[in-house]
Amino acid sequence: MNIQFDTKRHHYAFGFYDRVMIDNQAWRPVSSNEVGWVMRRPEEGGIAVQFTHAELSQLGASGRIQTERNYFTAKSAQRRSDETDTLISLLTDKQQDDVFAREIWVKSFFELERKRKICRTDLSIETNMGELRGIALDHAEHLKGPSASHASAGFQFRKRPSSRTLRKWLKAYEAEGLAGLVDRARFRGNRSSSLCPSAIGLMMSEARGYMHPDRPTIQVIVERVQGAFEKKNAELAAQGLPVLVTPSRETVRRAIRGLDPYHVELRRMGAAAARKKFAPVGKGLSLSRPLQRVEMDEWNIDIIVKLAEAGLLDWFTSDERMALGLDRESFRWTVTGAMCATTRCILALVMTPSAKASAAIQAVKMVLSDKGALSTAVKAHGQWYMHGLPEEFVTDCGPAFRSQEFQTVCADLGVSATRAVAGVPELRGRVERLFRTMSINLLPELAGRTFSGIAEKGDSNPSDRACLTVNDLAFVLVRWVVDIYHNTEHEGLGGETPAQCWERLTAQFGVTPPPDTRTSRLIFGQKIRRTLDKSGIRVLGAQYHSPGLAAHFMSRRNRELEIRWLPSDIGAIEVRIDHDWITVPAVLEDLHGLSAQLWMSAVREVRATDPDRKRHDDAVIRAALRDIRGRSEDAQAANGLIVDDWSDDRLRREEQKLMIGFDVGPNKPSAPRNGGIGRSIDTAAVSDESIPVQKPSAPTAKPARSGKFKLED
Repeated sequence: MNIQFDTKRHHYAFGFYDRVMIDNQAWRPVSSNEVGWVMRRPEEGGIAVQFTHAELSQLGASGRIQTERNYFTAKSAQRRSDETDTLISLLTDKQQDDVFAREIWVKSFFELERKRKICRTDLSIETNMGELRGIALDHAEHLKGPSASHASAGFQFRKRPSSRTLRKWLKAYEAEGLAGLVDRARFRGNRSSSLCPSAIGLMMSEARGYMHPDRPTIQVIVERVQGAFEKKNAELAAQGLPVLVTPSRETVRRAIRGLDPYHVELRRMGAAAARKKFAPVGKGLSLSRPLQRVEMDEWNIDIIVKLAEAGLLDWFTSDERMALGLDRESFRWTVTGAMCATTRCILALVMTPSAKASAAIQAVKMVLSDKGALSTAVKAHGQWYMHGLPEEFVTDCGPAFRSQEFQTVCADLGVSATRAVAGVPELRGRVERLFRTMSINLLPELAGRTFSGIAEKGDSNPSDRACLTVNDLAFVLVRWVVDIYHNTEHEGLGGETPAQCWERLTAQFGVTPPPDTRTSRLIFGQKIRRTLDKSGIRVLGAQYHSPGLAAHFMSRRNRELEIRWLPSDIGAIEVRIDHDWITVPAVLEDLHGLSAQLWMSAVREVRATDPDRKRHDDAVIRAALRDIRGRSEDAQAANGLIVDDWSDDRLRREEQKLMIGFDVGPNKPSAPRNGGIGRSIDTAAVSDESIPVQKPSAPTAKPARSGKFKLED
């Protein structure tokens, strides 16, 4: 049978708030007539294209059109912001059952609420729980159907929710729909190792022997681990110290299976076999351009365990572990990372003691920035130059990425932010292997650079000798990213390194440049208010002034102004005057490109030399800045990776503690003082060379003294 469709008579209807995806390109309907539809791109208001009804009909028949109803309405935008656009179908069967079980309880409550038999109080819910449970069972029977073995099959009705939990479900369901009933129970639980850090480090040092061209079996590695523990425990027992718990065969097997599969195949079977085994087969994501998709994720890392696995913990003394907080059984850092999904290049790596929105925002800023200063600070062979404005951020649903601050930054940058309930396990799985890979590739290169030459303690004070600090950890991270990871063949790139892939694709497609300094200051700057006076505006002791501020001071009474202050570059600020923002530079030109942290160090050093002095010469400040820059080169890596959160409270506290009575400016010439005995001479302004040499004058005759005298005589 020959079936034909007349596409000329088939017309599609679109709403003006719909988003029409044609061949994965977003369009927004503008108008329609008998010929077709006029549409424009949402991000390009001035560009409009006409699609005839026949063209749209052909596209629809071939499955190349997708319509998202009411996409551009405020309600839909709010749902996307609150992650209610999550696909429930992406959840596991157990997670879906939990979601629909909660929905049944919610709908049962709504049914009783419509009958005015229940209200949203704990007492009312507890009183009507029996009737509520009966209605829930009826709803479950209708949902599962008659084929279910039990009306409540698959649902958690045997343990009813508490009244408080039910009220939380009601609020979440009304605000976000089904997606609001998705919990994060799968992320709970203690996943830390039961072995002590020393035992983990010893086990992993032997387990990595599995990656050897001799191809030892797992049983051989297990025997080596047991032998190493027997030898170590004998040494500890001889010293009267507690022995280590020997890991079981299954623990060793899991440790071996936890090694990077690509590097295991590479070291055991060779490069050709590894490329053949891990060469991509499926098409996967259709990515072709650098920064087309940037994946961000945050995860908790037990620093002690990871350092032990990498063999790094042995480089720290007990005093150094205590100084770094590594003397505890469990010490977790939250690491926020960003990776280009196309080239696999690491674009950002930020460490914080706890998850916070400021870490996610700093990671975004790091994506936009050339990180060459960090690679130079650690004396890397390569450069960390990968940066640009991404087209899309893909994150999990952590609170930092759901925060208003992060969403605001993405919106201001014009970058879409996509969230998924399941997170981004690919990124997390890659970067969690960072410390293990360091012990394989990085330590042999860094042994003579950072970790050698540590003097034995003896009777000396630990602060008087060389020691490992957070700067050294940052050194390891930056050096590994630049010299090891970016230059290691990646199985996802067909054996190409991330650096080679970045260079090839940027030469072909290029990347969008990041915003300029002024725009970055407006987007990422700290929001504070300051009062304008005749000397300008002061923030953290730094003076800012411009002709625009002077004109405002003379013509307006309202002198409390809103400003944007960027802690990473305090050379200028943005000041809001009426409805406009103006750039106001710092009076001290040396502050250009200077961070607030270095500025505070310079102020402390200058004040320590003369605590009672109120005004300091700007030349002295410049000299202090030069000295501090020279001494803090090694600390630049840590400053780039660890979040320096300048909250309003910290800014106010630093100004009150350090900046009261502190002023910077040129030396004021001393004015002559009339009256009194003698005159003051500014010896600093007058040198020996500037004093003209005068010939001695001839003596003059003394006048005859009078018999009268006055008080002046």
